[in-house]
Amino acid sequence: MSSSVTSSVLEIPSLTPDEVRKIINLPFIETGRWALYRWAVRLMAPLLEDRMTGAQVLGLATKQKVEFAKDESLETRAIRKMYSDAYENDMPVGVIGVPWENFYAMCRGAGVKIQYGSGKNDRISKAGGSTELNDMFRIRDKFLPLLRLNGEPYHAGTLLDSNLKPVDWSVDLRKGNATQGEGAVGIIRPRWEEGAFIGHVEVNTDILSEPNLRSLLIAAWSSKGCCSARPEKGMPFGRAGLLELSWVGGAEPKKVAVAGRRSRKKASDETDGQPVNRLKEVANGEANGNGETDGNGEA
Repeated sequence: MSSSVTSSVLEIPSLTPDEVRKIINLPFIETGRWALYRWAVRLMAPLLEDRMTGAQVLGLATKQKVEFAKDESLETRAIRKMYSDAYENDMPVGVIGVPWENFYAMCRGAGVKIQYGSGKNDRISKAGGSTELNDMFRIRDKFLPLLRLNGEPYHAGTLLDSNLKPVDWSVDLRKGNATQGEGAVGIIRPRWEEGAFIGHVEVNTDILSEPNLRSLLIAAWSSKGCCSARPEKGMPFGRAGLLELSWVGGAEPKKVAVAGRRSRKKASDETDGQPVNRLKEVANGEANGNGETDGNGEA
């Protein structure tokens, strides 16, 4: 019986723990050219959150329903459903916001609308559920703080005033349908009328252009929406508008010809071999910010 291990006169060198540490902490060997972008959005529709607590998730696995105190205030019940970067006893105690997984799901869903290549099947995500998003897009923020319009993040310690009433948010109470059994139920969720998010993504510029990245973010926040009762679920909440998309560092954006009367050659010549600053052109009214696409990243 032959062995799958190749024999050789050469011996495998042994490594010291210090050598191992240096090797496993080396930067990744990448394919493609990666760039870091900052994006910012502001709510254009109220945001509702409906987090399941750890106890509730465990209850789904053990088939045991979790009961909370009947005399709890609506505010306490709503706060329990907020996402945070820290929890104690299943209650938020840190910054309020949205986990990166939620943002990823939004972008993956929006990818069905975005064509990144010339082929008719070159869409970031397919209707069947598969996606190419991971080959071209990385989320750098593990948690996205929900920001007040004064720039300060919402924090669990400042959600209620001295009278235990909500500060800059409210309790959303509405009728819903029970997922188990029959009959209607009352759904209690926290609701924000105003807020903003700022985040960072890494993009493989060899695959995903800046105009298509812009289209992806617009579709993710305006069409798919964030958190509970979002458009993807047939409701109008959780929508936001893109305010900024800025190149931060890494591979410079590829040159994109400005749509208009100028020829491709002339537009290219005017760059003098330098990357086109699309954001500057938009700010100066020199371009519509969509490059050569139709604004949806589609050919």
